[in-house]
Amino acid sequence: MIRVGELAKPRQLHNSHWGMMCPAETPEGQACGLVKNLALMVYITVGSTANLILEFLDEWALRILSLRWKFRSLQVDVNTEVGIVRDIHLKELRLYTDYGRCSRPLFIVDKQRLHIKKSDILALQQRESPEEYGWNDLIRKGFIEYVDTEEEETTMISMTVNDLIRSRRNPDDAYSETYTHCEIHPSLILGVCASIIPFPDHNQSPHNTYQFAMGKQAMGIYVTNYQLRMDTLAYVLYYPQKPLVTTRAMEHLHFRQLPAGIGMRHGSYEKLDDDGFAPPGTRVSGDDGIIGKTTRVTQEEAQGKSARFTSKDHSTSLRHSETRIVDQVTSLFFISTSNIYILSLLSYLIRFC
Repeated sequence: MIRVGELAKPRQLHNSHWGMMCPAETPEGQACGLVKNLALMVYITVGSTANLILEFLDEWALRILSLRWKFRSLQVDVNTEVGIVRDIHLKELRLYTDYGRCSRPLFIVDKQRLHIKKSDILALQQRESPEEYGWNDLIRKGFIEYVDTEEEETTMISMTVNDLIRSRRNPDDAYSETYTHCEIHPSLILGVCASIIPFPDHNQSPHNTYQFAMGKQAMGIYVTNYQLRMDTLAYVLYYPQKPLVTTRAMEHLHFRQLPAGIGMRHGSYEKLDDDGFAPPGTRVSGDDGIIGKTTRVTQEEAQGKSARFTSKDHSTSLRHSETRIVDQVTSLFFISTSNIYILSLLSYLIRFC
């Protein structure tokens, strides 16, 4: 399609893009909405032969009504990429075995309950090697299956497990009583670059698109053996650090092992001396701590997550827009009270002629 055109309809998101195309990963400018990126768990089918399916249909014809369950339980030796679409309007049963179809994994639901159980999840967590019990075993046992866009039109997918619980306990108030699949996680609608954005649901949509374009330019270490290579020109980040706030996808994308940035500090406590005060002659700038002080957490405040802490920070910091030099630190001793410290700060005003 010509990118010069100003048509808005081809650039907008379609409901069939859910889980297949990332809603945030698209370039800016003329190619906005026309160039798309795949979501995190999308799988492109490579195609399979239809001879086995044709032989099965010739033998059983319409006597087998539970064709989908035959495929899930692998009673029929076919590829798991095969898409089964039952069109009730045209009274057709369509089977897709071609290549190039977008498909994504979903949990299989039967009678408003997931096929996968907690024991299966524990088996995944307790395995000693990835080959012992993995993704292919979940597909083979009928816990997960790949669904393409055509098959999605004939399924009812719940967003979370809570939807299934609600449909069982309160069928009258539930959105649906005939769920067939369940999302693995709602965040899987995002692509690789958008999955490393912390709190993307709290950002404006254009800001996620900006981060997608700029996040690809950040690279901490381009190769792990850069010290043994003889490249003509290469840049390596001095001290890569993992971000303070991470996402679940970062762990699977190995972003924590190979970060692409350094944490920016607006203020620090490094300029404080052992007595908790910045020594004379120290240059302090915005948000730097000049007096280190903590207070005990009261019983009223020690509730919820705050119950883990015994003290809280009450340090005095410099104003954000100021830059000063500590001139002197004076200590005043009173018998009735504790010591009082006074800090004298200097600032220089530079005049331009």
